[in-house]
Amino acid sequence: MKPPNSRIARAAEKEYGKPFWCIVRDYANDGESVHATALILGWKSHGTLRAHVIKNGIGNWFVDARESNGWRAGQRDKPRPVIASGCLKAATRSNFNKHAFMYGGVLDTLNGHARRTGVAAGIAHSRKQRGMTMEQILFKGCHARKKKQSEDHPWKK
Repeated sequence: MKPPNSRIARAAEKEYGKPFWCIVRDYANDGESVHATALILGWKSHGTLRAHVIKNGIGNWFVDARESNGWRAGQRDKPRPVIASGCLKAATRSNFNKHAFMYGGVLDTLNGHARRTGVAAGIAHSRKQRGMTMEQILFKGCHARKKKQSEDHPWKK
């Protein structure tokens, strides 16, 4: 097979000391996809190498993209969904018991009480941090504002 007439193919042959298609075959045998091989060799996109692979009929050298080393590495780094086990449920219950309190005859966390009364959880937490009472925290609506200065205020004179 004739190597592609490109600067990248010539540079790869010079660097590895092998014919271009042997280098590509080695990457394919190592479990790399066409896309990954093209990027490793220095192409900006995989289209050029893919066109040469199709032209020469060597697509069977490469593994499917979802079986390649790059795909597996990417999947390994992704966070996995947590399956609720008995230990996790117990820890959640313990956390609930630590933060739950009785208000209005109902045992719940601040988020639960806020949800029930229609107050946003963030607002409830910020009101709690400001030291408001439970009635003020869970009050839906505007709190009484300070009265405006009266007409007989010294600055008004």
